[in-house]
Amino acid sequence: MPICELAAVAARVDIPHASDAIQAVGQLPVDFAASAFGMSVAAHKFGGPTGVGALLLRRDTACVPLLHAGDRSATSAPHTGMSQARCHAAAARIAVDGLDGYRARSRRCGPVDHGVLDA
Repeated sequence: MPICELAAVAARVDIPHASDAIQAVGQLPVDFAASAFGMSVAAHKFGGPTGVGALLLRRDTACVPLLHAGDRSATSAPHTGMSQARCHAAAARIAVDGLDGYRARSRRCGPVDHGVLDA
């Protein structure tokens, strides 16, 4: 079942729905604003810093954190998290803006020959 149809079914019965979009950003068109569900993204998958990610939720989605920042947050340099978040956002913008070029290059490469893996 396509992800948007699954999200619509979940919404009809008031079940929150989130999708793992970690592999998609920078590879496929992803329109969070038009989606009816939350999604997770990881910056390192599209050229951003390792260890930085986000859970994107609609503003009307209630969310109670299950985990809170640990001891590391108290010892990190001030504004480290904000700098990483800005790098994450910049990398996402570059990946999305370059999506057409990436897809054109991928089409020129042709299909992957999976038979090579059997050798």
